[in-house]
Amino acid sequence: MPLNAFHVKIAGLTFGAHFTEGFALGWLSDRLGRQKIFLLSFLIITAAAFVQFYVRSPLELCVLRVLIGFGMGGDFAVGHAILAEFSPRWLHGKGRVADAKAIVHKYFGANVTLDGGHDEHAQSAGSFMRLFQKDLIRRTIFNCAFFVCLVIPYFAIYTFLPIILKAIHLNNDSTADFLLNGFLVLGALIGIWLTIKLPRRTFLIGSFAVTCASLIALSLLPESAAFGMIAAFALFTLTMSVFSNLVGVFPPECFPTEVRACGVGLAIACSRLGSAIGTFLLPLGIAHFGFHITMMVLAAVLLVGMIVSIAWAPETKHLTLNEASGA
Repeated sequence: MPLNAFHVKIAGLTFGAHFTEGFALGWLSDRLGRQKIFLLSFLIITAAAFVQFYVRSPLELCVLRVLIGFGMGGDFAVGHAILAEFSPRWLHGKGRVADAKAIVHKYFGANVTLDGGHDEHAQSAGSFMRLFQKDLIRRTIFNCAFFVCLVIPYFAIYTFLPIILKAIHLNNDSTADFLLNGFLVLGALIGIWLTIKLPRRTFLIGSFAVTCASLIALSLLPESAAFGMIAAFALFTLTMSVFSNLVGVFPPECFPTEVRACGVGLAIACSRLGSAIGTFLLPLGIAHFGFHITMMVLAAVLLVGMIVSIAWAPETKHLTLNEASGA
């Protein structure tokens, strides 16, 4: 089925719905607990996705896509927090030390303990404004900015991949799909290894630099240089997949336990707003300004992400979660 204005609006609507619920469910999980809100997110996604089979009008589909976006926003926000801390840390922070120790003992053994770092805020309820206090505001802005600059070109390009493939003279067939998916899988595996090996700042800043250079090459190469354009796009795809691993690592490490899900949720909410904007504007940009200028604009977005990362990204590698979050 060919893409049309309705498809663009539906995609943007789904991404845009992440903005509200990513923050809202993240905030609730800091207060009510990770497990309950994580389960609620999946219930919302499952129910809304199932009901889509029975829609009778575009309006009904739009409402359900908003609900799916709500659920996915909560899933991302709470899921990343759980992966970073696993829920015993939240229990420990709420004073339920015995419950936290029991879970650690059950799943990890008696020789594993929670780190002994002291978080003076852990016993208090998380507040949204806590993210904008002096000790956290720079981290809050950094996480929102780097996430937005990463996802704008990511979702813009891959949502309208057939348009991009046509522009670089690559047929949109099973061979192209196989190659691109291969690069994405390979990039994810390389990204796991680099996350372990490289300092966070080096990994993030270097990845922004490579993806930015790739899109600059796409914008400057003439249409006759088909091989060069394909190589540049392949490098962009591989590197984008590589450093997408950091979105599940960096934000949770930057916030203390009592506002971790809230902070991650805000970063994800802002990124999904960026996704919606990119999804709406990329086809319009190509139609009105051409492929090359549009790629240069997306390269500029990645350059902004690199500059913000150079200025404000903390180094969290080799630190405990309490130390990394400044608790």
